[in-house]
Amino acid sequence: MKNTPGLKPKPCNQGKPDKDNKSRKYPSPCNKANSNNRHGCNPLAKGRGCNPIAKRPGCQQQPDPINTYCWTDWFDRDDPTATGDWEILSDLHSENVGKICKPPLKIEVQTTSGLNVSETGDVIAVADTTTGFICKNSDQKQGKCQDYRVRFMCPNAFCSHKVCWTNWFNRDRPSGIGDWELLDNLRKENPGEICEIPLFIDAVTVDGKDPASSTGQSIFILSPTKGFVCRNRDQTGCKCRDYQVRFGCPCRSNGD
Repeated sequence: MKNTPGLKPKPCNQGKPDKDNKSRKYPSPCNKANSNNRHGCNPLAKGRGCNPIAKRPGCQQQPDPINTYCWTDWFDRDDPTATGDWEILSDLHSENVGKICKPPLKIEVQTTSGLNVSETGDVIAVADTTTGFICKNSDQKQGKCQDYRVRFMCPNAFCSHKVCWTNWFNRDRPSGIGDWELLDNLRKENPGEICEIPLFIDAVTVDGKDPASSTGQSIFILSPTKGFVCRNRDQTGCKCRDYQVRFGCPCRSNGD
């Protein structure tokens, strides 16, 4: 814009409201310190609205999934030779004590050869973090499911938490009313060998090391804070098998 003869150009406003621009909330854009900032905010100035690194209210940085979550090993407990492939989460928990978090955050399924489920064309009955995975042979056009394996996503704290297992304990035989491997009794008979608050319990048969959950017997108690009890009266046509137990405890540091 050309200057009118006889009139001096208006000097640049140095950070104060312009008399001819009283309606402006912020200094005139001719202020060089403000010319490149929204609303004329000077990043060097202190005061409300002038923090160039202020975060938007309610905005939180999302954690990096790689550092927040982790995956378990792959599990393949069943083959599709009978009614299908049943990778039931409760069975996997019982057979792999302390290796799967409760509850898992996500499930991933693939064939034992590494194919994704979508590549197989199989009809999948269930695939979730509550039940686990089920593929029924009766649902397939070819009459049989592929052989699948599963793994689960868990909080990173679960995977990084180290568990140390005690020795196996077998204080009772099922010759009386059953097999009673109670934690209180085991502590008294094995002082200092079991932590104060066990995290996990593992129970298997003495003869074949079969997990208690896979024997088909009715288990009365299976708890890391109580122990194990199998009562003969709860079984059909037989007595309890002979079981042994061990406990998963937080690993002690070198200084403990």
